[in-house]
Amino acid sequence: MQSSAGTIGLRSSDSLTAASMLTCKVVAAEATIDLRHRVLRPHQERDDCYYPGDSDPQAIHLAAFANTSIVAVCTAYPEILADQDFLAPFRLRGMAVAPTHQKNGVGRLILNDLEARIWSSGGDFLWFNARTSAHGFYQKLGYEVTGDAFEIEPIGMHYVMFKRLVLSAGDQIQPSLLA
Repeated sequence: MQSSAGTIGLRSSDSLTAASMLTCKVVAAEATIDLRHRVLRPHQERDDCYYPGDSDPQAIHLAAFANTSIVAVCTAYPEILADQDFLAPFRLRGMAVAPTHQKNGVGRLILNDLEARIWSSGGDFLWFNARTSAHGFYQKLGYEVTGDAFEIEPIGMHYVMFKRLVLSAGDQIQPSLLA
């Protein structure tokens, strides 16, 4: 439920209907690396797909499973975005959906699950560097662009995007999502 630009009411039932044959689970950072490498950084070494925050004790690593296969991954960990004054900001890294599962709700499923987990752990803000080719996807989910596009070598052009995480009146985080 959208309440204003950059703000969303977290309602886990939205993600549960998006891709009902999938399940999202917390996984070890290592479980995210293969898909990160294959989708996001195939031109780099596999070891380049580890991020500095992967070992943070507050890091959340999620994988969406179709049966026993990982079809999407994402990671978030506490990190401040310059010029923002939120109490508990998290940074999204390594959001990747297998090409065979793109454009059918899997990205929304895993991102909604991640937002609910961040909120339930006390986080109030999620930000990331989004490829310009993916910014439309994130905008549909309530994220805003801040600043101009910039290049990350050798990956390409990006925007900084963000969302303030809040619960709107009447919304609930369902415990089944947080299992």
